[in-house]
Amino acid sequence: MREGARVAITGARESIAMRATGLRAVALCAVLSAAAWGDGEMFTLVPASDLWSAEPQCVVVNRPGAGYLERWAAREFVGYVHRASKSRVLLPQAMDAVPQGWAGSAVIVGVAGRPPFEDQDPAQMPVHGFRIWTAPGRLNIAGASEQGASNALFWLLHEKLGVRWLMPTALGEEVPVLEQIVFEPMDVTLGPDIPAGNFDPCYFGIIGNRSSTGMRRDHNSRHIWDEIVPPTEENRREHPEWFALTDRTEMPAEDWITWLWRDAEGHIRSNQVCTTEPAVLDLFVSAARRFFSENPDARMFSVEPNDFHDFCTCERCRALDEQLGNGPLMNRLVFFFNQIAAALKDEFPDRQLGFYAYDSHVDPPTTVKPDPMLVPTLCFFGSRACYGHAIADPDCEINAAWKHSVFDPWTQLCPRFGFYGYYAYSGAWQGPQMMLRTLAEDLRLVHERGGFYVHVDGWRNWATCAPMLYLLRALLWDTDADPRAILDEWYALTYGPASEPMKAYWETLERGYYQDGHTLSKPDAPERMFTPEIIAEAWDHMRAAEEAVADAPDRYRRRVAIARAGLAYTDAMALGYSYAAEGRFEDAVAAGRRALQVIVRSRALEPAPYITPLWPRDEQTWVWYRSWDGGNSSEKLTQGVIDDWQRQAEGG
Repeated sequence: MREGARVAITGARESIAMRATGLRAVALCAVLSAAAWGDGEMFTLVPASDLWSAEPQCVVVNRPGAGYLERWAAREFVGYVHRASKSRVLLPQAMDAVPQGWAGSAVIVGVAGRPPFEDQDPAQMPVHGFRIWTAPGRLNIAGASEQGASNALFWLLHEKLGVRWLMPTALGEEVPVLEQIVFEPMDVTLGPDIPAGNFDPCYFGIIGNRSSTGMRRDHNSRHIWDEIVPPTEENRREHPEWFALTDRTEMPAEDWITWLWRDAEGHIRSNQVCTTEPAVLDLFVSAARRFFSENPDARMFSVEPNDFHDFCTCERCRALDEQLGNGPLMNRLVFFFNQIAAALKDEFPDRQLGFYAYDSHVDPPTTVKPDPMLVPTLCFFGSRACYGHAIADPDCEINAAWKHSVFDPWTQLCPRFGFYGYYAYSGAWQGPQMMLRTLAEDLRLVHERGGFYVHVDGWRNWATCAPMLYLLRALLWDTDADPRAILDEWYALTYGPASEPMKAYWETLERGYYQDGHTLSKPDAPERMFTPEIIAEAWDHMRAAEEAVADAPDRYRRRVAIARAGLAYTDAMALGYSYAAEGRFEDAVAAGRRALQVIVRSRALEPAPYITPLWPRDEQTWVWYRSWDGGNSSEKLTQGVIDDWQRQAEGG
């Protein structure tokens, strides 16, 4: 972080994490006094002790009525302090107040504006930020929200104890063992640059952005029209006017296009809705009102269309388009969203309606001003996005046009917005995605314009994309941070004695990744990126890394082994693409099958889940991507490529 208080950590050999983050390691048995730190009184979280399982002298207290997230974060904090203290002290936890008769110190965790921090104004803190300050015998933690309180506890663990979450699961954790933990007098107010995201808790416990029911509290934009107006057989039969009338005259032959159907009169309709139908407006208003009433902590309700493009062409909708100037589709959509907002804002003045600026409706409205209740998420996607360059790169014509026509006008119309990037999306390619040269610039631009949410779509393949996935998480907290310094620390802590060859390995793949172009954020031709020369150099670094960790602690060997599986896949699959480009499809199929076996066999590398999921959909694997519903997986996507090569080998 850019600012903050120091922490005195005594009796620990200075670790790489401490040197990298400026944490202080003080010699064993050093005597520290308040005078050494200036005015005020130091706060002892864990005193030095010659005993294991010493008696705790500090209690962690949650505020009265604390929510799930605060209680979860406090438990995590206690657990990590237990692991980080040499005496293995397990701090007791209490609800509502310091236990009667407790003679020790206390960490008080709460939310600004609520007991016991009624005098703290959350408006004076960053969004999901926090204030941490010491008082005699107390370490006070007031979050601007429940998420802010959680962020504060993880900030202390990260910045003051040196705990690191380098990749998912316990395998990715680095927890230093410390003789004692003593905080200097401090009074800091901090918060993340981009306070909300769709990431797991590998970095600062950001999973708290979701509620225990799985619904996002701060940002809820998702394709939802067919949930609000379900395209059931009954609804199609009884209320065809609710659904979009298309101008199609024939049904498509593709069997995967299931959202089109004929009504009783033979007209082709889609599962999109007719936004000028009064009953549809009533259904949306009722759904939003019900959601906000049943989820009082939720800040946003989605009104985003379904994920396809057959919008209504009925006479009313065409007449409205003409009335609004026949401009972009967003004129019609924002007109509809504004009607929903008008019906809700008196009852729910502090809530928002979320939607995507996406694909067919990415361009901002030209004749309709969005109600302040509306919050767009800008999707950097499609043929209008170039992931080989930063968004603000003036030398990239594609991105300069998108910034001028989409990003700039939207952020002027709606100062509160989200950003939807496809940094991890690579189509069927499951090999390295290494967009390390543009991430920092893009996220800095989003932060400077006021973006509060970042969603990253794509595959969570830590075997092939680990540096990028870690960097994304880190930059949300400080968009001005030096990405190379973040990665240097990551290489050092993740791979220990193999840090130098593994850094060279990942940088070799990065160099290969930028050898060729991208379309829709996907590699145009992986074989032109990961050439035999790049692959050979990567294997040299990998062998050096394996030799360096041969006698190292198990966690370093296992982390290198995960990356090795990624290289074995990349080697085989890039060769398959090369064979396919030469028309040698049988050889391509054989190479693809070898790549597929790498994924299957390396499942054993994956440890148990990181935490108990907040809801069932959170159970995703991570070494190789496998979504919660089985709809996508690295195996299926790779198999799809192999099947295509097989068809071509058979002359299909």
